Amino acid sequence: MRFTVTCLVSSVNSSLLSEAEAVTKEIVVANPRANVQSLRAIVAIQFRLNVVAFEFRFDRRQAAKSAAAAAATEATAEPVPASSSADSAAPPAVDFSDERKLLMECGLADGDHLTVVPKNYRPSADVAMGAEVAVTVADGRAAKKPRTEEGEEGGEGELGDGDEEESLREEDSDSDSDADSAEHAAQNDLFEALRDVVPDLTVLRNEFLANPQAVMERIERNHASLFQVITQNQETFINLMNNEQLTKAAQSMLHGGPALGGSGDSGDEENSLEWSMGEEDEEMDEETEAQMNALFQNYIASGGAGGDFDAADLAALEASGMEVGDVDEAEGEEGGSATAGGSARKSEKDFLLSRVPSEEDEKKIQALTELGFTYEQCKVAFYMCHRSIDRASNMLFEAPPEL
Repeated sequence: MRFTVTCLVSSVNSSLLSEAEAVTKEIVVANPRANVQSLRAIVAIQFRLNVVAFEFRFDRRQAAKSAAAAAATEATAEPVPASSSADSAAPPAVDFSDERKLLMECGLADGDHLTVVPKNYRPSADVAMGAEVAVTVADGRAAKKPRTEEGEEGGEGELGDGDEEESLREEDSDSDSDADSAEHAAQNDLFEALRDVVPDLTVLRNEFLANPQAVMERIERNHASLFQVITQNQETFINLMNNEQLTKAAQSMLHGGPALGGSGDSGDEENSLEWSMGEEDEEMDEETEAQMNALFQNYIASGGAGGDFDAADLAALEASGMEVGDVDEAEGEEGGSATAGGSARKSEKDFLLSRVPSEEDEKKIQALTELGFTYEQCKVAFYMCHRSIDRASNMLFEAPPEL
């Protein structure tokens, strides 16, 4: 897909540029499965911007001009109803609220014109006039309906407005309830999938903290359905892996007994690892690689710190529809597992730094250093993101590797 992008953001301090200082470039997104996050990374590289310091705006003026021109062409060919002309002249709706959506799912099309503005920027004219902007929400309706008439008199009109607001509040409440139910159902799917595939969650946790990439590759290779559920519930899964007490509670809840990994029986531990063994497979496709990369970035952003096991964690497990039993206090020195996990991740980074890049990889790593990061940070991010320069740049800005 090709986009014309006008940048109104300073690469020096992320402030607003005047229209005379604006820079316009044509951006090409080759990956048909690219989402808004990928577009953000490409724009950040092209215009040398901080990847989290700007927002996208769909240029409705350009869209309206194109729609009006198309409507005028149709009008010269044959007369059309007034309502049809109005509909065709209306600019398309583009929703950037969920940057994990594919570009086409957001309403973007090939040839669209986008404007890049500073984060949280609002035009001064809109602020002065108190203009109300209708925001499209997930269920497809407008979050706020602008009033078309002012100074209405009569109790019936006021009552109608009140009824309408009450109806909107009820719909919002229903939507929130549906969202909570969907979230609980998703958590339940995750725990059920783990119960069916993983006999010992504590062993899985230890493996994941030591080498998350290798564990997720084995899961994707041998248990595709579990991998898919994990990618759909990344936050819940990462909280589970980061929290030893939560893992023990889930193990007791799912399998009704103490964790095998803590028993010290090497035979049991060997059996518990059978779920993750398998032959090497072909290179993963782009969509699977993107899902895995998103999971790793989420894990990195979490910092690997599990925190304390509290009532909120138990409530989250109970929300999955399963009973949570009493869990014994963690044995050994407090914080030992977090230290082990941090050491494992440091060892992985040392391994990536020792890797000798090819000539092509070296050029890409050097290109990443132009964003202002050290060569070592760029090299680690490049290989952690499966040699994708776009995703590596995104990682550098959002969660740069700590060396």
